[in-house]
Amino acid sequence: MKSDPTLPTSYDLFCRLLTEERLYIDPSYSFSAACRWIGADPAELDLLLEKELGYSGEALIGHFRAQLAARLRDVYGLSPTE
Repeated sequence: MKSDPTLPTSYDLFCRLLTEERLYIDPSYSFSAACRWIGADPAELDLLLEKELGYSGEALIGHFRAQLAARLRDVYGLSPTE
């Protein structure tokens, strides 16, 4: 597979969408949607995320969501509805 030259930029954009824009708060936000939005190849970006962070794209989004839920529970006594 030929490496995508825009991959570092895609990596940075994806990380910024999570950390700065907090798009994981939107329940419809998915890794594949993020890749379409930033123009990244999902398989290549997923490999880079695994290599650099130890998480797949979906797992990373899930981790951010779990951390937010834990914080809301601990700080405000809130829990997500099922």
